[in-house]
Amino acid sequence: MAVQPGFTITSGGYVAEIARTGAGLRGLTRGGVPLTEPWALGTKPPLSAGLILAPWPNRTEDGIYTFDGEIHRLDVTEVERNNAMHGFVRRVDWDDVETAEDAVTLTVDVGTHPGWPFDLHLRIRYAVSDAGLEAELTAENHGSAALPFALGFHTFLRVGDVPVDDCTLELGAALVQPLTERQLPAGPPVTVEGTDYDFRRPRPWPAGNSTPRSPRRTTGTPCVHRTPRCSCGPTTRSAGSRRSSPIRSTGRGSPAAGRAANPRGRSRSSR
Repeated sequence: MAVQPGFTITSGGYVAEIARTGAGLRGLTRGGVPLTEPWALGTKPPLSAGLILAPWPNRTEDGIYTFDGEIHRLDVTEVERNNAMHGFVRRVDWDDVETAEDAVTLTVDVGTHPGWPFDLHLRIRYAVSDAGLEAELTAENHGSAALPFALGFHTFLRVGDVPVDDCTLELGAALVQPLTERQLPAGPPVTVEGTDYDFRRPRPWPAGNSTPRSPRRTTGTPCVHRTPRCSCGPTTRSAGSRRSSPIRSTGRGSPAAGRAANPRGRSRSSR
């Protein structure tokens, strides 16, 4: 029996397309209007659009990190910048454990890898309703020791076929994370006040730029992707917004970056 490569869930005028590989959101429409960057099953998602980044998003410098006093060495997967990038699960097939007309749940065991001797299980549930799309991810530590954990959703939003330069953006983010040329954090987050990243009031995208310029009072470069909602950093930290997105992720418990200390303890993290 052939394995189903993807899933379609519908409700409230929304249609979400979920790929088994990477548990990726490969398309979301409302009334036929695309709200995310789409890609076809069996193709490589552009810039990993819609994929889940775990057990870490963004980049680990030289593939080396220290946890609980022990040095771990990951395989370098971004050779040109000598980083370990975006975790282990965006290119593997997840198992479907629950399917319905308006929801699907996928799971994956992360497994052990060079520099990752831990036992981590992930579960993602996508559901659509009149309110839009909701994604809830649960991380479970099945081992006997604490493990490091971080999460990213690599979502690329769009408004139909309207060009970015014709859009007005409102984003309640008060901080921006400067990055180095290697796309690594360059110091702590800084205020967006007085920079091209300040979208706390609605305004057009900076003319002629696919991404805003770096904060003028900091070093480093911004995320290279085409939307401030990219989660590979994250580039921005939200301080609240007056508008709700049709795409929501729910979270309770630990923040997106932290520790999973208890065997089989659940950590529900939000984008």
